[in-house]
Amino acid sequence: MNVVGASACGANNHEELGLYVVGASACGANNTIRPASGASCGTIVRMAHQSRLRLGRVSLPDQPYHIITATHERRRLFADPAAARVVILAMRRMHDAGWLHSHAWVLMPDHLHWLFTLGERANLSVTLNRFKSGSAHAVRGLRPEIAHVWQTGFFDHGVRSDEDLRGIARYIVANPLRAGLCGNVGDYPWWDAEWL
Repeated sequence: MNVVGASACGANNHEELGLYVVGASACGANNTIRPASGASCGTIVRMAHQSRLRLGRVSLPDQPYHIITATHERRRLFADPAAARVVILAMRRMHDAGWLHSHAWVLMPDHLHWLFTLGERANLSVTLNRFKSGSAHAVRGLRPEIAHVWQTGFFDHGVRSDEDLRGIARYIVANPLRAGLCGNVGDYPWWDAEWL
């Protein structure tokens, strides 16, 4: 997937989400991190990846955002209809409580695309952390053996005023088609858009 004008940095720094970001502010493709003695390289790389996702992030009230967040280790947790339903309910609660205004979303088996406008009192990171925490608690209520539901962090794209929200919504809800999960958008059960 190509995301143009994204606020994350680095051209190929989103391997965990399977994204290729075009037009992002680059922070250097060959950044090298040397672990301190006894430190784990994996831990340092994960921490560096999380920092890169936060670089350039701006949280503005009444700003539309397209966010993408993936399940822990890209497990296909939402292939289970009961798990998908509780995540969708958590999204609805965030909308109803005024944290955000949901425009469009698609819940894929291992990740979520969500287009929303941030509420007046909300902070983007706090809002997503609240959603992920609440939805993870609900999923673990169904499947207690699951320790981690979501990956740490998320990808965000602040939608510019000249971008077409409806076009982004169409792109989002067509994800199951591009992934080969269905032959028609209407055949995939886990999506919604206020315009479609």
